[in-house]
Amino acid sequence: MSVAYDNFDLRLKAGNQLEAAWRERKAGPAPFALDRNAIDLAQQDLVAEQADPELVRQVGRQLYRALFPDPILALLEGSRAAAPGGRLRLRLCIEDEAWVPLPWELLHDGESFLALREELSIVRYTQAPEPAESLPIRGPLRILVVIASPVNLPSLHRDIQADELKVTLSGLQTQGRLEVEFLPHGTYAGLMRRLRTGGFHVLHYLGYTALDSETRQPVLLFEEENGLARKVSGDDLNDLLRKNHAKEALRLIAICDCEQAAGPGPSYGLGVALRLVQLGLPAVLTLQYSLPDAVVRRFAATVYEAIAEGEPLDLAVHRGRDRIKDEIEAAGGRLAADQAVPGEWAAPVLFMQRPDGQVFQPEQAPEPAAARSSEQIYDALDDFSVETRDRPTRFFLDKLPYFTLAGAVGTLIYGLVSPSLDPLFFSGVAVAYGCIWLLRSLFREKVPATFDTLWRRGLIVARGDKNLPEEYLRFLQDYNALLNHRWYAWIPRALGLAIALITVVGLNYGQIPQPWRLPLQLLVFGLVPLGGYILGTLLWKMVATVIATRQLSERFDLDIHPSRPDGCGGLKPLGDLYFAHAQVLLLAGLFVAVWLLIFTLSLPMVENFLVDAYPDQAALVDDYPLLCSEYLASGAEGNGGVEGGLGSGEAKGGLGSDGAKPGGFSPAVCTVLARAMDPEPVAEAPRHLVVLVVAVLGERQPPPLVSLAMRALTYYGWLGLYQVLLVLIALIAIVTFAYPMFQAQRIMREKAKGFRDRADSIAGEISELETYLEQYGPRDRSESAEISHRLKWLQEHYACYNNPPLWPFDTRVRFRMIGSLAGMASSWVVSEVVPRIARFLRPLVDF
Repeated sequence: MSVAYDNFDLRLKAGNQLEAAWRERKAGPAPFALDRNAIDLAQQDLVAEQADPELVRQVGRQLYRALFPDPILALLEGSRAAAPGGRLRLRLCIEDEAWVPLPWELLHDGESFLALREELSIVRYTQAPEPAESLPIRGPLRILVVIASPVNLPSLHRDIQADELKVTLSGLQTQGRLEVEFLPHGTYAGLMRRLRTGGFHVLHYLGYTALDSETRQPVLLFEEENGLARKVSGDDLNDLLRKNHAKEALRLIAICDCEQAAGPGPSYGLGVALRLVQLGLPAVLTLQYSLPDAVVRRFAATVYEAIAEGEPLDLAVHRGRDRIKDEIEAAGGRLAADQAVPGEWAAPVLFMQRPDGQVFQPEQAPEPAAARSSEQIYDALDDFSVETRDRPTRFFLDKLPYFTLAGAVGTLIYGLVSPSLDPLFFSGVAVAYGCIWLLRSLFREKVPATFDTLWRRGLIVARGDKNLPEEYLRFLQDYNALLNHRWYAWIPRALGLAIALITVVGLNYGQIPQPWRLPLQLLVFGLVPLGGYILGTLLWKMVATVIATRQLSERFDLDIHPSRPDGCGGLKPLGDLYFAHAQVLLLAGLFVAVWLLIFTLSLPMVENFLVDAYPDQAALVDDYPLLCSEYLASGAEGNGGVEGGLGSGEAKGGLGSDGAKPGGFSPAVCTVLARAMDPEPVAEAPRHLVVLVVAVLGERQPPPLVSLAMRALTYYGWLGLYQVLLVLIALIAIVTFAYPMFQAQRIMREKAKGFRDRADSIAGEISELETYLEQYGPRDRSESAEISHRLKWLQEHYACYNNPPLWPFDTRVRFRMIGSLAGMASSWVVSEVVPRIARFLRPLVDF
């Protein structure tokens, strides 16, 4: 929860006069009396890390007594009693810069250090005529880390510094709260190019400070192109920020002075920080003496996390002080609460011109109600599941393993009692259960995992001024409501029931022996419609999920990073979910495609067998429907029977157009055709049926492959229906895959321009390093390896940003999708082309 402070202004004016103000009340002027020599000696011990806890408290008490003489102390005590919760922000405005280097953060009232109390905040304040507005932040807090290690100063081991800082901040980056970029070679020109891209909120400087011997100004030590130190004063840095329009977004500079690498000494970061705030920068955070590197990193992480959560900057620094104290205590054996090894926690100094400390306003920062919503959303994500309020469907999905086992047993019984196997039925049942298992996995595993991954990776960003946790929680609730819509779900249910009823009526129960027929019929009439109802419900859930994933990219922005290893800007889970929708249909489509190929190829295979085994009969295939119609119309159907076969040589007298009997004509074929076509006229018998009858009545045993083709030919009548079904499945699969994707693709395309601008900046840094190598060359193997590593990193990121991903799926998904559709299309083409080629070649072969 954010803490609101009352401002207590304490001004140390030139001439050693103090004035104080709180609300409408004022105190002073009062004399400021301090033994400067004693404080300077004690501060030397602090800087050299030779002070003891008692000396730290003594310095704090001296500063407190000097800063709060009786009239000002009375105003302070009165304001603390009247302020809500006793919360005060002590704003120290020090006009005489000679007093700036004193450790004011060590103020001690005789009981405890003021800076360690949460109800008190201590900041170095510079009053500005027009203080900078609080900056709204959409998305993560963007930090540029500059590591400057000139060659004429002790090495900072920049790679180690960068890697350890990355590890420290990685948790916040994973949560989407921070976005950190590094400039390991802290050249002034490199910083200028990087700032041109804009958008950084914090500049984190890790390097050295010094006092310019010529100008007597404190400076930061950046790097020249040749690696030597370049002095950059507060005025220089301010001009750089202004010229590159970086001050529009930049609100905080953190100066982490690395004096400990060169040995104990004074920090000149205070002077640079003061000058930057005087020139209009909202806030600067620096260290007045050195801290261990690990402690500084954890302090920075704590401050940045608090800022990202919407805390005022001074409260964020207070939390950072607590973190330093805890770190030092953990390392030093848990000292007393106010003795955290001589005042290390007081090293951070905050200079600020913003009156209320609210330098940033993260849009996702939770207010009290939003904090509860944030907690709810995390709980909802942990427990999120696709709700199935329809009881039959929920029971079926819960008990799906048992239903699968029962279906397998029932199918096996049908196969055992049936006189012949029905491969189309068996394969259809297997594919139906496969689709149901895919749907179950999609709803119960894939969808929750995808939403959870996108949220926890920080890829979802609220649009406009909406509160992200509340909006995302509402999205999940709307999604589950759509899944269980009262009326929409009945559209696919009606389709499923219609298909189930057609299947029930169309099944051939005549093949089932009489003792088994009635029980199996009752079982089929009971379970198949129920299965159609459940399948329709699952199909609606799939449609609703497609709609919801489309709405996800419409209601939220997507935080895309081209350098993410998935090659999709981090959106691969979304692309995988899109493909999971289509995969259910692709499985059914491939089933239809395989049977289309079987139907199409079975006819020419059986025809070729007839040409080899029964050439006379093969020649009559096209004429049999008319011949049999005339033959049966003449009343001669009793003259032949199926028992005669095709090779008996008798009863081959049929009727031609002139009353003659063509050679090879078999009345048995007519008899079987008449039974198969009843009540349709024999003259309309399709060609595949004639071929099948002729092959079945043959006396020669066909090869195994031809036998399978003859079996498949019994389903040839489904060819036209399967062609239409295949086209519909392919179209629905494409729409299911593409429809929710285009909104995400539009967002990725819009952000591509900004990524390419970032690529131009990276290209500039690559050019800078290459120029340095050409002009000066590496000093030693270590620098050569460092530059090579940096160039490789830059080149990899340049490739990512220059060619950013535009689709939320990778090559594997694309190949699987295109391959499945290509297989289905090939099957449809074969089913159309092969019969046409056969009809074209048949006269030529006969001739």
